[in-house]
Amino acid sequence: MFIDDGFNDTVEYKGILLRRLTLRDGYYMIKASSEALTVNLMIEKDLELLGLPYLTYIYRKALKDSEYVSYWQILKWCLYKSFVDCDIEVREDEIIVYKKKDDYLKYADEYYSILASLEILAENIKDNEDEIIEKIKQKEDFEGLIYDKTELNCMDFDKIKDIICKINGFDNTRYDPHWESILKEAKDLKNSISEDGLTLSDLINTLAFYLKKFPVELKDMDYYVFNHYVKLMGDFEEYKLNRSAELQGTEFKQKLNHWFTHYKPMGKYDDVVTSSNVAKELE
Repeated sequence: MFIDDGFNDTVEYKGILLRRLTLRDGYYMIKASSEALTVNLMIEKDLELLGLPYLTYIYRKALKDSEYVSYWQILKWCLYKSFVDCDIEVREDEIIVYKKKDDYLKYADEYYSILASLEILAENIKDNEDEIIEKIKQKEDFEGLIYDKTELNCMDFDKIKDIICKINGFDNTRYDPHWESILKEAKDLKNSISEDGLTLSDLINTLAFYLKKFPVELKDMDYYVFNHYVKLMGDFEEYKLNRSAELQGTEFKQKLNHWFTHYKPMGKYDDVVTSSNVAKELE
């Protein structure tokens, strides 16, 4: 269960730590992860894919649809980055987690030597079949010496996916398929409209200036915290401007909202719901 104590940068699941992603991990890769982890399975029409668990669905969809190959790769990247102090192997229907034991360094060199030998032997499987079988057995024996192994099924993945979405501020809302298709069309249209918007570099430099820091000092800032800070900065400046106008006699139809309010991460389609340009194009 995720409990927000104000300083959550890791969450534990079955003895495994999951961490928030940071700007150092790559802002745009994290944004891509938010897409890969929140695909609406309800829009699927292929009978062979209906009812599959999320992890299995993305894997099998990637075998049929080239667009989903990147989703599968990004999903794995996000998991690799999110798991703390362990190695993982992501499969079609499970995640194998390898946590290093205290004796890891004692046996690690020999273990990786076996892996290297296997790689060489695999170049000629037919002639090296017996030796390969023996090396695989050695590999499995050494894995028991250096790793604690945990197998997570598709239900575990769903819970982990929800945790990752929660701590990073990804919109995991399950939209009605009909309305999502309309919203997606609007978002694609908005992205195609040429606008001189702020770049990531603009946001980082502006926030660094605002916080009196060098931009490089923001590298380890959480993706979630970065987005929250950017919103706070914008809300605060807008409030100051409007409050100043109000004090000088400007009357607003609605009461000014104070800048200090509960933070709700931006939804997947929030930017198109309020976009007048896109609304006009869709009429």
